[in-house]
Amino acid sequence: MKSQSYLLPAGLMILVAIAIAFLAFSIQNVVATSQRIPPTPAPTATPGPPPPNPTTAPLAQPLTTQEQALEQLALYDSQIAVWSEPWSKDTLTLQPGRITIKAYPSRAAESAAYGLNEGFAPEIEADAGSVWAISIKGKATIAGIPSPAERAGAVVYPDGVTYVISARTGGLLTIRPISLKK
Repeated sequence: MKSQSYLLPAGLMILVAIAIAFLAFSIQNVVATSQRIPPTPAPTATPGPPPPNPTTAPLAQPLTTQEQALEQLALYDSQIAVWSEPWSKDTLTLQPGRITIKAYPSRAAESAAYGLNEGFAPEIEADAGSVWAISIKGKATIAGIPSPAERAGAVVYPDGVTYVISARTGGLLTIRPISLKK
């Protein structure tokens, strides 16, 4: 019986030790969660993004000559324009001064030369690359692609038009009156 009289106080001591350990563990968790965690430092700044790459497919051979640019333009013009006096590539020699062809390094450069000073997103500039501005004098009626010029929505340009096409893709970028109205 003597050996059993020590079991009760020993069991109580074990229970008290377990309770103290549990309380200590709980308090430690409460203290740990209430402590502020310092913020993560911001990453170091990197230089701006690289210039965008073009997103459009280029021509197999870019338009590098005035003749190539005029041939490419003729494909568009034949679908959207009706001229009071038709033109062809021979117009360059038969009627000097009626067709003017100029190359520009970018859309923004062409716009500035035209007097508009338009700004273009870097992606648009990259897609266009260098451009050709081809001005043709004469009365022209231009319709949206590919509707014929006789349909509603056609615009009449009494003095002529300037087409801007991409040397990189051959795409028609814009059509403007031959000169700005001032």
